[in-house]
Amino acid sequence: MSRMRAALDGASSPMWLRRVRAGQQLAPFADVPAAAEALVGLPLDPEDTAVTLQTAEGLMRVGTVDSAPGLAEVCGQLAVDREADVRRGATQVLACWVEIAR
Repeated sequence: MSRMRAALDGASSPMWLRRVRAGQQLAPFADVPAAAEALVGLPLDPEDTAVTLQTAEGLMRVGTVDSAPGLAEVCGQLAVDREADVRRGATQVLACWVEIAR
């Protein structure tokens, strides 16, 4: 669990590279409530699209997209948000899932 704890800490880092790593490292723990909560926010990172894409790819790679509670539903709702950054992040995550699932 120490690896998950470190990844949870990285999920809120001001450094985009730490957030990317956190998303990738948390993906296998998507069924753990604390990790699932972070995994809902990381793909919608308003600061950097690398965080968005790498987290989504990490979830697809380990096959846990469906394990992150309501992530696809949240992204669908946020894809029509008033904020352009939120719409962009949500749309990128959804597009990434479609591409990787092929």
